[in-house]
Amino acid sequence: MSNTQNAGCAFDVVSDGNPFNTNLVNAPFLPGNLPVAVRYAGGCSGIDVATVAKMPAYFEAAHRGLGKIVAFSGGTMNTEDKVVDGKTVRTPVGFTITYVPSLLKALYGAYAISTTPRTDQMRLDPDFGGVVLTSSGDRVDYRQDRAVIMQVDAADIAESDWSKDVIPYLTLLAAWQKQGVKVAVVAFNGGGVTKKEIYWALERGIPVIAVRGSGRQTDAFIEAFEKGEAKVPGAGGDEVAVDPDLVSICSIDDAETFRAALIARGIITEEGCGCTE
Repeated sequence: MSNTQNAGCAFDVVSDGNPFNTNLVNAPFLPGNLPVAVRYAGGCSGIDVATVAKMPAYFEAAHRGLGKIVAFSGGTMNTEDKVVDGKTVRTPVGFTITYVPSLLKALYGAYAISTTPRTDQMRLDPDFGGVVLTSSGDRVDYRQDRAVIMQVDAADIAESDWSKDVIPYLTLLAAWQKQGVKVAVVAFNGGGVTKKEIYWALERGIPVIAVRGSGRQTDAFIEAFEKGEAKVPGAGGDEVAVDPDLVSICSIDDAETFRAALIARGIITEEGCGCTE
């Protein structure tokens, strides 16, 4: 199902151990899409309001000239209700890293997708019918092209473990990488799940672009990496230092450093045409 203005966001539910929808698996190879895929991982907890307000412009500047890559995240969105012309309208509020795929879709035509673990907090919104993901009211970002909910199985809905989709999506990224797709994980802020995403990605040979100054586990990783203390399991089972060739570090205060990392990883070209060799 292709996404158009009227078609909305395609929605899949996948049980652990079962394959993803064919359209998701083939996303980098669909007509018009580029063989490039980036996962945007993390959060915005603890970041001051002024910095959050600058984030859309930061990501726009860093990605300028981007082509139709596969951009995906955890797919959560915060909303607020407003009365417009006598009707209640629900709109996105604020900005966080999970908004980036939809932002890049709107700006540059990226193919926006998400994977989100199914937990016992999920329910349908009583007023609008959308999928509510958490007890705090986070929802599936309906502006995407495709949203995937990962569940253990239909008979056993997990408690609030937000890492259940990490291994499946990293496995997909690794498979794409073997097929010549340029891949990366962008780490921004984040807590315990983001820490797993960073280290599990590096363990699988997937490059990580870490944004310095974004806080929490991303900054903790950068500090450990620069001290030579960031380690992953090696081929023999012993811990080894993270391969420095897999890590790029950029600054939250300078979008050009982020752009340089994206260029170095082949996500965009220096000319900004959005093409890859």
